[in-house]
Amino acid sequence: MMDRSATSLSVARAMIEAWRRLDWARVVSTFSEDAVLQIVPLQPHAGRPAIKAHLDQIASGIERLDFTIKHLNAIGHTVYFERSDDFVYQGRAASVAVM
Repeated sequence: MMDRSATSLSVARAMIEAWRRLDWARVVSTFSEDAVLQIVPLQPHAGRPAIKAHLDQIASGIERLDFTIKHLNAIGHTVYFERSDDFVYQGRAASVAVM
């Protein structure tokens, strides 16, 4: 049986792969029902239905998304994820540092 940290990392890795594939249904399914998604500087979206609605709004503009992972670790159910998000949104390429 996996411990909480290993389980959390497994879910995080599945989420990363779903984002990379632009598989929005899978991305949403990796969030818990009470999760909060905050894409800075936008407002937070609380709960799986709100997260899905937000992703439905922005998904069509995302042409490519990849993460350059610097650090990925978990303590229990808390995942620490330092990365660079490299993406093309509505024809514009950008890279954003994220923690």
